[in-house]
Amino acid sequence: MSDKNPLLALSGNIGNRLVKLSQQKQEPDIWYSERSLYKLRFGMDFHEYQEGEEETSEMVPILTMRHRIKTREEALKLQLSYRTLHTRFAKRTPYSQRLELAHGTTHKDKTGAVCAYIVGFVTDFATFADGRLARICLTSPFLVEEPGIANGKPFDSHIWLRVERLHVDGDYADPTDPDPRVHNQDLSGVIHIGELLTIAAQINTYVDSQGRKRLGVGEWSPLFAALIYGYTGADGRSVYKHVPVHLLKHLRLLKIESNGTARWADAHMLACEVENAERRYPKSAGEMRLTHDIPVGEAA
Repeated sequence: MSDKNPLLALSGNIGNRLVKLSQQKQEPDIWYSERSLYKLRFGMDFHEYQEGEEETSEMVPILTMRHRIKTREEALKLQLSYRTLHTRFAKRTPYSQRLELAHGTTHKDKTGAVCAYIVGFVTDFATFADGRLARICLTSPFLVEEPGIANGKPFDSHIWLRVERLHVDGDYADPTDPDPRVHNQDLSGVIHIGELLTIAAQINTYVDSQGRKRLGVGEWSPLFAALIYGYTGADGRSVYKHVPVHLLKHLRLLKIESNGTARWADAHMLACEVENAERRYPKSAGEMRLTHDIPVGEAA
């Protein structure tokens, strides 16, 4: 047998190029889809939107409990359950999905900027490349005319709030609203994963990864946050309850001091806390099963 490279039999530049390629050490190509990269970075997956789908965003149900929540452990399980719902309700939606932000229930703040009251479940967070907290996610966000109302149709499956755009003392409320709470006169508060959060925010536009303009949230300030659940009493009536604040000792994203200082959680420590809790309570995480859904309404 000849020890000559058979590719030499090819003539011209093609033969020479193939010889060089055959002699090069080949490195395996590693390719990640956009979906895989998202899952690697955030530990979450999205349902890919398919053209022709009628419903691109469903409302996260308020979870109904068989008894009142009385312990920190029960509160943590409920928080995990709402976070788990993120993986089932977050979807990659078409760019036109958020048009309601422009045509829905909006108002102008005292500067004339278009703003809205937005309500959604705090379910996830993302980090910068250096590990710092970058964004928090609201699942099933919807617009309300008045803060404190907890029913509405989602304008998208989820929306991200950027950490650097939080303005604790920002007043994005309707100037004609006489309620002092919406004008952020009380600056203190805490936000936890799993809570139903109401914010006042400016509506702006941004360019997505496909080069298309989308509507989103610009500067924002928190108004109300509460961990809520449904409870069926002895009389058979279903009501909504707030978990008492003193039971919320886990999965804290943000604490706002009385002087307005915002203290965000350490993202690495928070991720470890979530992971440990999911291992401890798998039935509130990956093994969770929904057995009863009730529509969203006003919380008691």
